Amino acid sequence: MKKIITILIIVLGSVGGYAWYSPYIAMNNIHNGMIEKDADVIIEHVDFPALRESVKVQFMNQMMKKLNNNSGASAVGALGAMMGAKMADGILDTYVTPSGIRSLMESGKFDKNRAKDTIYTGEYIKYDKFKISISQAEKEDKLSFFMRRDGLIEWKIDDIKLPENIMKR
Repeated sequence: MKKIITILIIVLGSVGGYAWYSPYIAMNNIHNGMIEKDADVIIEHVDFPALRESVKVQFMNQMMKKLNNNSGASAVGALGAMMGAKMADGILDTYVTPSGIRSLMESGKFDKNRAKDTIYTGEYIKYDKFKISISQAEKEDKLSFFMRRDGLIEWKIDDIKLPENIMKR
């Protein structure tokens, strides 16, 4: 009986440890997928509908903030902003998809050497939410992705925190 309890404790401890460490494994897999330009690895870790919505909301908020900060904004400027938002919607619907990720990886515009120089850090926000911060050594901007637990050990990127100055670029 003592052997069974010991084995059970070891098994439960191993499963619990793996479940706790699983977002770090997912983060590492995503990083390696970027370096190897393996779109399938990245696609497997993304909840595209949730990520698309996250990017759209942030993009619209920044566009509205920019429009509101421009005190000389006219009705024509507001109309232009609305048209720009509609175009951005279409672009996001096209590119924040599995085929969009594949196209990016295959286009040659994605620099795998830059991915090697990227610094990834991760931290738990809650037991089912994990934050990945990504930065380049020469830049101060950080891009943050948020993953949610999908089952016991799977994680999906479902949110992103865009840099505040994305509209200035």
